[in-house]
Amino acid sequence: MSRPGPEPSTVDWKRCPGKPEVDCGTVTAPVGWSKPDGPTIQVALARREATDPGHPHRVDAVRPG
Repeated sequence: MSRPGPEPSTVDWKRCPGKPEVDCGTVTAPVGWSKPDGPTIQVALARREATDPGHPHRVDAVRPG
């Protein structure tokens, strides 16, 4: 049985500074998934429109450090 956590975060996409072809945004995520109501952090996101929408999209996630 799972317990309810915080409401999902939404992304407010905006053009990235200096990169007009890329959208940037942030989401709020819990520091520890076992404590969803505990401390949170902001996770930066970036997306770019597909250059060939007829082919499947690929998603890459990078977590440096």
